[in-house]
Amino acid sequence: MKGLLLTCLLFGGTVSAGLLSNESFIEAGSSSSAARFWDGQAGGQVVASACWGNATREIWNNPPVGTNAVYVKGTWSGADHGGIRQMISGVAPGLRYHLKGWFYWDDGFTQSSSVQNLHLQFYDAATNLISGVSTNLMQGYFPGYTWAQRALSSVAPTGTVFLQVRFETSQTGSDGMLGVANLDLTMTSNAPAMPVRPSAAALRLSGPAGSEILSFGPSGVICWTNSAVGGTNLVEITWDQFKTWIPYAREAVTGSVMCAKVAGLHEPPGMILIPEGCFSMGNPTNAAEGWDLELPVHTVSVSPFYIDQCEITQAQWDSVYTWALTNGYDFSNAGSGKGARHPVQTISWYDAVKWCNARSEKEGRTPVYCRSASLSTVYRMGLLPLQNEWVRWTVSGYRLPTEAEWEKAARGGAEGHRFPWTDAETITHARANYKSSADDAYDVSPTRGPHPLFTDESFPYTSPVGTFLPNNYWLHDMAGNVGEWCWDWHDANYYQGSVGAQDPHGASTGTHKVCRGGYYWSDATACRCSCRLGESPTFSVDYIGLRCVLPATP
Repeated sequence: MKGLLLTCLLFGGTVSAGLLSNESFIEAGSSSSAARFWDGQAGGQVVASACWGNATREIWNNPPVGTNAVYVKGTWSGADHGGIRQMISGVAPGLRYHLKGWFYWDDGFTQSSSVQNLHLQFYDAATNLISGVSTNLMQGYFPGYTWAQRALSSVAPTGTVFLQVRFETSQTGSDGMLGVANLDLTMTSNAPAMPVRPSAAALRLSGPAGSEILSFGPSGVICWTNSAVGGTNLVEITWDQFKTWIPYAREAVTGSVMCAKVAGLHEPPGMILIPEGCFSMGNPTNAAEGWDLELPVHTVSVSPFYIDQCEITQAQWDSVYTWALTNGYDFSNAGSGKGARHPVQTISWYDAVKWCNARSEKEGRTPVYCRSASLSTVYRMGLLPLQNEWVRWTVSGYRLPTEAEWEKAARGGAEGHRFPWTDAETITHARANYKSSADDAYDVSPTRGPHPLFTDESFPYTSPVGTFLPNNYWLHDMAGNVGEWCWDWHDANYYQGSVGAQDPHGASTGTHKVCRGGYYWSDATACRCSCRLGESPTFSVDYIGLRCVLPATP
């Protein structure tokens, strides 16, 4: 459940109910250096405000980005140089505050070292600064005379009583101007709970005509007959008491009686069953928007498997990592994360593989990855050239998904779509954590750049797992947040030889490993289900993490 969302437009219109009042921010034409630049009442009472640095404050009617704006102008001087600030009370520790708006600066073309900073700061009851986040608007030999959109987001730490918004310039000795318009302050819970998958569902065999279900067993296996050999049966599912049926699995008919595992009646905690069956792998929409290595679109079949509903979090990683260090494992990287529910990142492919083995052993499962084709010694240390033949594919342990498994899971049982969702062929920040750009026609987000809710003082701009709605398999973040390591070697010609394959494991050799899904700093192109990226298996960076799979044999 998302936390209470409170929104208010501080400039450019009437303030709505929320953190601040409906009171207008200030009368037009005021030039008082102590003038408030917005007002507040209960839940957002103004406690301090100022313009400084020999500055005056005025109203700018009809600026380029709104109906009204505030600006301060003057000859900046003194230790604080120049700026405007506002402090309010009624701030709740543990909640996340989001600030965004349009900002203007004019440095007169003469200030080669001027810096314009926007701050979101938290103070205790004695108005001592506890923490804050900042973003820079411009630095170096670049003139202003322009509006820029910026955003900040941070959780109010323990002890917070006051919140301050501060916009300032370091420029001195010259006339200048700072402007603010359409400022918006919202508050949400720090990590909204993930949508809960309904516990009840129904499946149906939707065709072809004449097909007849024979049985549906306690292990989730469905059997049917009267389907033409060489054809395909579509299994559909409903989660809303038969109101809406959505594609769930496609089964290639190979005999007069067919059986397939399509339901996970005893799924491991935090994992989702991906039903066995075939799907169309590759770029199904427009060849010009991707790369040749995403073609041809071809049919691939995979056995049933379980996959983590969310990307592995920092908390999950740390638990296994700590156990592994005392049980014979080594890692090149300790893994990083911005919070317990944020995805782990800065891990190499080798780290991910060994972590899968450690997770298996910690839970009493049989580890998957071995040190050689003899499959006799568990892989725990070093950087070995693991091959397909060194993997115990059918044992009970965790492993990385193959590229085919990952794409089948991302598509959520649907065919012919660009992204993991099926109700639109476009992407916005309401659907994923990525870097929006006007370069792609299907990127229609009203906010551009990195996601405004997760840009704070530094990289990485990850979001808590489960923040965005899941796909039809109830998997989160299959587009954006962090990229995800897969098992396969990255091979540009792989699709040419995998047409009609059953459980393909990718090329036998290579230099890079597949990374799928896009991430917080990638554009919309990388968030498409068919996008195939690759990195060296020794490479670690703050935008690649993992999720694991388990076998789900009938």
